[in-house]
Amino acid sequence: MSGKPLRKTFENTLRAVALAAAFCHSAFAQTGPSTTNQLPNPELRGDSGILGGTVTGDAPTLWRTFAVGDSSASTAIIPLAQDELFLGSPAVNAVNLTVTNFGPPATSDAGFDTFPNRFTLISGVAYEATVFLRSNNSDQSSQTVDVSLPVFDQAGTFTGNFANALFQATDTWTEFRLPPISTNLIGASGELSFRLEEGASDNSILIALPRVAGPRLENRVPNPAFSGAGGIAIENVSGDVPDFWRAFGLDDGSGSVALQTVPVAENELYPGSPATTAMRMSSSVFDSSGFDHETTQVPLAPAGRLTWGEVYLRADNADGSNQEVFFAMGIFEADGTFTGSAPGTVTVTATPEWKYFAGVPYAGAEGQTTNVAFRMEDSGTENTVLIALPTLKGLSDSVFDNGFEGDDTPR
Repeated sequence: MSGKPLRKTFENTLRAVALAAAFCHSAFAQTGPSTTNQLPNPELRGDSGILGGTVTGDAPTLWRTFAVGDSSASTAIIPLAQDELFLGSPAVNAVNLTVTNFGPPATSDAGFDTFPNRFTLISGVAYEATVFLRSNNSDQSSQTVDVSLPVFDQAGTFTGNFANALFQATDTWTEFRLPPISTNLIGASGELSFRLEEGASDNSILIALPRVAGPRLENRVPNPAFSGAGGIAIENVSGDVPDFWRAFGLDDGSGSVALQTVPVAENELYPGSPATTAMRMSSSVFDSSGFDHETTQVPLAPAGRLTWGEVYLRADNADGSNQEVFFAMGIFEADGTFTGSAPGTVTVTATPEWKYFAGVPYAGAEGQTTNVAFRMEDSGTENTVLIALPTLKGLSDSVFDNGFEGDDTPR
């Protein structure tokens, strides 16, 4: 699916939308302690996003830059220092979106969005999107930006319901806010998208700290810091297996796994990252060795609750080579039987530097569960990788048990 069908759906309505006013308060002031950012990867980390159509540059992981028809565009990922957006703002990335050719309006569309990576919308809850924007036109002129939050049903069909505004970004970072939006549908989801209105200059914008405030998200992976030694070792495993985890090296395939915890200092994974513990994993034979928490899976229900996996990886081969890693998220039936479906799974390339990776959001049926698992592709060397902050990001069970509650944790 391209961005074009949505654009055509919104087009007549957008013409009637006046330029929206800016809201220039801190991101921390706009949301209370009971909200979490619903967007996948709002820090715009990584570079494995989608480039669709005539697009150059890089897109952050779980985001997309697209240009269809006769249009063309480019994106670049730009690090921002602490306090650059506002006093107290974290060190995050911005994305520079430039539309280099708008093309004939009837056949062309370009922009930057989270498609196909949607986020859960709970029935009856109001969601409010905010973002920091700055014009990046070389003549310092303002840039008009079309920001939309469309609502989709459980089948992924656009419902016709959306929040939208046209914002006038200047050459100073400014925070803008969409009108709140809600839905009565069960299993609904949303996206966030950015398009530029054609002007007389470069048609270039900087986007940072996109946010959709909603109920609490949490990391559902048990023991992501790999503490303890009470996990399960199956056959050819050396080193301690952390609590709630499992390692296996099956003899019938000559598989083996070696584990060792490694301390990770503050700021080592990314600017502002917490001190944590990584797992150093070496393995052989892709099909018969691995590391997971299959014995402590987490539920995917209720219907429509989207979950996605995140992790930081670093290759640790002695020769400095990259390491292919199978970062898997399977779906299991209530009795533990694998369904054969693993929609969030990705095969990624870890480098000698820490890098952020994520799989696409996915949902399951009542009673089904999921986990994260790591297996290695044979690199021809030691097949060694460091794993840090493994995450299954999803809505807290308490949201469904007790209503809209939680905290405003930054991740």
